Amino acid sequence: MKGFLRDLFSKNDSILGHSIIIFIGFAVGSVLNYLYQIIVVRSLNPAEYSIFSSLYALVFIILYGGYVIEVVATKYTSSYYAKRDYQGIKGLLQLLNGAVLKYGMIALVVFVMCSGIISDYLKIDSLFLIFLVGIWGFSSTFMPIYSGILSGLQRFLFMVSGGVSIAVTKVILLLAFIYFGLNMTGPFYALIISQAVISIIYYFKIKSELPHRSRKINKISIAKNLPYFTIAAVVPTVLINIDVILVKHFFDASSAGMYGAASLLAKMIFFASWPFIVVILPKATKRHTEKQNTRELLKSAMLYTIVIGGCGIGAYYLFPDLIISTLFGSQYLISGLIGKFGIAILILCLVQVLANYNLAKNKFGFSYILAAFGVIEVVLIMLFHSSLDQVVNILIITFSALFVSLAAFSYFQRERSL
Repeated sequence: MKGFLRDLFSKNDSILGHSIIIFIGFAVGSVLNYLYQIIVVRSLNPAEYSIFSSLYALVFIILYGGYVIEVVATKYTSSYYAKRDYQGIKGLLQLLNGAVLKYGMIALVVFVMCSGIISDYLKIDSLFLIFLVGIWGFSSTFMPIYSGILSGLQRFLFMVSGGVSIAVTKVILLLAFIYFGLNMTGPFYALIISQAVISIIYYFKIKSELPHRSRKINKISIAKNLPYFTIAAVVPTVLINIDVILVKHFFDASSAGMYGAASLLAKMIFFASWPFIVVILPKATKRHTEKQNTRELLKSAMLYTIVIGGCGIGAYYLFPDLIISTLFGSQYLISGLIGKFGIAILILCLVQVLANYNLAKNKFGFSYILAAFGVIEVVLIMLFHSSLDQVVNILIITFSALFVSLAAFSYFQRERSL
């Protein structure tokens, strides 16, 4: 039993052990973040909450590019870690910190200069609130660097602990600020402080594991590969969200609401599978750099993703009415939709596992396949949208063809690299 647990949570080899750690941390963090939102809702009236929610959404749209930084940090750190090139990791840390500081400051200045335009468009009277949002955005840009480096070093437990700590600190600070009457600005103060504190803790944790000296990093190599990292990070998010936007455009409000609820339920499979998608990148990169076999990691990640997704799909087919009525109420008539939607999302999860696997092996040609199918999905939905069921069928067909294409790409690239 002890040997099994040691193997399960082995720092270098276990997909399942570290995925469990990430899953638990993600679940706890999600509950705490949901609690944060509930407290904010209860402390504000509807008009005030509309201001908060619109600014909150704005930052998340702007900051999604941070995931690209995290992918870059994870990929290069994993490669250097496999070579025991800690000076390279230190150089990467300095390079990314400098770039984010420089361009983050420029973005903050531009954001502040545009605060009047943002205020008018969102119908918000307080420019100070918009300034706070800019500060929050700036303080958040360093976190992807540190999360990526910790992931590359496979310090998953510390990384997850930090994520949970952010959520706990955020809730505690929010309650304190509300107690002192800062109902409108308090939520943003809590976000800024909690993000800054954990970022500092992450930074010093990484710094403590690295040597004092660093070596210069090849910026050209990173810049050359950046488009591939961007496509790998952004396109799957487009694939999983663009259908909701298109349905909102082509269907009436009631149908679009039904589809949105079905999409939200189906995405639970995506969130449950996310740990396996995350873990495959640093682990496969390290093994590939060490010229070890990576196929077992891919098989494990695919298997666990199928098991998790299959359980969710089974529940959607066996207990659709119970699940829907419990979460949304009986007015959402989507019992015939959620099972098929779950299948589409599971296939997309497998696509992301393959995408991260190829990214780990420096086989960047898959990004063109991803981008092409992003266009195909949009075109097909624009041409064929007679019913919600037809839209979901398009997702299943598109994602299945994408999966087969990536699987074929992975196979032939593997054969050529042997």
